[in-house]
Amino acid sequence: MNLIDKVKSILLNELNLDMIEDGARQEDYSEWDSLTYLRILSVLEDEFALQITSENINKFNSIANIVKEIESA
Repeated sequence: MNLIDKVKSILLNELNLDMIEDGARQEDYSEWDSLTYLRILSVLEDEFALQITSENINKFNSIANIVKEIESA
């Protein structure tokens, strides 16, 4: 499973969706609210051994940005 597919799988699970587009952004999904955002961050930290800080916390608002942050970690 490639990185985008892993991220999509996490988002599908946390957002309780059946399908999500590769270009998905937080504002596209009402399910991706602030509480869900925090749960997603927690799962991403665990899954990819990330350290999410106050400097990068706002960058995890789309699949593209999540992938970019994981690749640069």
